[in-house]
Amino acid sequence: MATQLFVYDCPVQQVVCGLYPWNSDPKITNFGSVLNQLVTNYSSGYNCDLTSLSSEWYIKISLGGSEIISYPFFSGVGLSLGGFSYPSSSEWLTALESQLDLLIEYGLDYYIVDDVVTIYTLTCDGANLNSDFKINVGINFNIYCS
Repeated sequence: MATQLFVYDCPVQQVVCGLYPWNSDPKITNFGSVLNQLVTNYSSGYNCDLTSLSSEWYIKISLGGSEIISYPFFSGVGLSLGGFSYPSSSEWLTALESQLDLLIEYGLDYYIVDDVVTIYTLTCDGANLNSDFKINVGINFNIYCS
């Protein structure tokens, strides 16, 4: 009698994302550019005190339209003070890797090569990566405007 050792034919699913926001938008060159663009869009038409700006930065990971990870990783003050106003690329990478490690709970794993993150399934009953998978940077900020 012949039996099937593995019941499912389970091809590995994967999705590829840029490691940084500037991988998909050439106008953005670092996290300072992200913050500057956000504040510029928000403050249009207002007189804002840029020294009053405070920000909280998050890693946001969504799967199938549901946010599965929201992790605060940096607090900033001001707009253009590198290291104080916005995170460095290495701070983002360190925080992101710590959160991507949690994807194992969803039957997923990852690897990073040349500023590209590849997320892939580990099991047949892992998440469906054909659905919407996103890695985003979230920013909550406060600024005094009149």
